[in-house]
Amino acid sequence: MSGIPIYNVNNNCATGSTAIHMAHQFITSGLQDCALALGFEKMEKGSLTMKYNDRAQPLDDFIANTGKWTEFTKAPFAAQIFGNAGREHMKL
Repeated sequence: MSGIPIYNVNNNCATGSTAIHMAHQFITSGLQDCALALGFEKMEKGSLTMKYNDRAQPLDDFIANTGKWTEFTKAPFAAQIFGNAGREHMKL
């Protein structure tokens, strides 16, 4: 409505730093003269787990592909996702 672009970033524990990176990219590329980056985490009690089990998850494809070379345990889900991404990176 105002012509000002707005981006919603949801990137687990890297939401704030991703927002700052995007703002930096917009300014250094010359697309924007000024940018506002805002990030916060809304944490649940206890270990990090999947919040909604009644619908498809954005990471479903990643989980299926990751499951081809490692298995998930009862450990906190987010920690396994980050750890498995690191293991995959080391194999490349």
